Amino acid sequence: MHRIRLTCCALLLWTVGVAHAGIDNAGTTAGNFLSVGSGASILSMGGATLGSGTDLHAAAWNPAALGYLSETQFAVGHSALAMESAQEWLAAGGRLSHGATRWSVDALYQSEGGFEGRDALNNSTGSFKVSNMALGARLARPFGNAMHAGLGVRWVNENLGDAKGSGLGFDAGLQAHSGPFGFGLAARNVGGKLKYAAGSYDLPGVFGAGISWSHPTAGVRVNLDANFPNAYYNDVRLGAEWRWQDRLALRAGYRKELNAPSDEPLSGPSFGLGVGAGGMWLDYGFLVGGSEVQGQHRIGLTFRPGLLKGGLAAAAEPTVEPSHRRPPSEPVALADPTPSTGKPLRLTLVADASAGPSSRRASEPEARLLVASRPVRAPKLMVSDPEREPSAKRESKPKQAASVGAAPVAMTDEVAPIKQPSVVEAQPVASRAPQVEIVRPAPVKAPEVPTPKPVARPTVVVVKAGETLAGLARLYENSVTALMMENNLVSDQVKPGQKLRLPPAGRR
Repeated sequence: MHRIRLTCCALLLWTVGVAHAGIDNAGTTAGNFLSVGSGASILSMGGATLGSGTDLHAAAWNPAALGYLSETQFAVGHSALAMESAQEWLAAGGRLSHGATRWSVDALYQSEGGFEGRDALNNSTGSFKVSNMALGARLARPFGNAMHAGLGVRWVNENLGDAKGSGLGFDAGLQAHSGPFGFGLAARNVGGKLKYAAGSYDLPGVFGAGISWSHPTAGVRVNLDANFPNAYYNDVRLGAEWRWQDRLALRAGYRKELNAPSDEPLSGPSFGLGVGAGGMWLDYGFLVGGSEVQGQHRIGLTFRPGLLKGGLAAAAEPTVEPSHRRPPSEPVALADPTPSTGKPLRLTLVADASAGPSSRRASEPEARLLVASRPVRAPKLMVSDPEREPSAKRESKPKQAASVGAAPVAMTDEVAPIKQPSVVEAQPVASRAPQVEIVRPAPVKAPEVPTPKPVARPTVVVVKAGETLAGLARLYENSVTALMMENNLVSDQVKPGQKLRLPPAGRR
């Protein structure tokens, strides 16, 4: 972290050294609509954002801020400018495949309205319209755990009646974080020219550096930027934001053009607010400006479909009852040993699953439901009186054996052996007892239990009392660093009620 601070400070000093006051070059550049800027949330903080920012609005000022984009986003913006001019802005961005690289594309259109042409003698030459357009693309990726870098290219077109020009401009940026502090460097509209039929002109390039401080628990963020354009006054911008549970944001800022007249229209305070719910966020900004302008109203809308989809899926997911609370619906299948081995005969209990505890004693009708798991041969009945042996020549039909009273059978989940009485009193029977076959009833088909659907992994979690960032990282199979990068946190301190976005499982 100490090296990151030294590197950013060195780059900041280098930027200040190479940047030069460009007011002497005012009026020599083309495509000056690019200097107006876009994003209601950024401009309501005076345009200070180089050292922080995690959305598409901040990426338009510093491409490195795109590296902190946690999910796919769409953004639109509208601005009512001075002298009946208007600006429209549209952007989209997200993660490139499943890697660490982020992408974004945007389109900027500004209409200046109609003008009346005059020749050298002040005679009317007809009216004409002025409009400007810029189409851009950016890429950003992390370098280490606390630094991001980004690059961008922009195609610019300017239509001044019969005069039309186009060309390319390039952006580059770097952003790093160390504890509660953030550092940023950015270069916009550099290295390109706008070419017309009569010649070519430089774009309004600008170098900037910024620092930010944030306190996630309190929801406070403060930014300070310094910008050095090549064709205008150098400026200093200060902005602050207070955010409440990702539902409400209050912002204020101030921009000061250095060495400029007191009525400079770009100098002055700005104010704004933002409200959001689910995957939608609405921003409004008002720029007071100098004495010659009546102020500018700006509005922006950000749409995050991932957060909206995750919230609906979590709300619609059915509650699954734990398996240990469901009553048993199938009889337990028991083994079927051979009776001749002398081992206990295992039985299958056919009973109502909704009955009470199985440790009670069974009644006589229930005892009849104890059946052998397969047909067996009945053992021979022994005569208790040896003097009353039947004659071998006399064939008499065996009489019905006397009923033997038996003790009630205990119905338990454990399998108990069937005990034979020590002495059986019965009438004389033939030496060979008839075979008794006990038929096993047809198995009862248990009702099918629907397989519970897997619970979807949430996209956003709310911190509960007593929870820490390290505990949430273990619970959702992430690292503390991944959670901090996903939510643009500068410390591992969280508070109850704070919402956190979850990166994909397994990200470290």
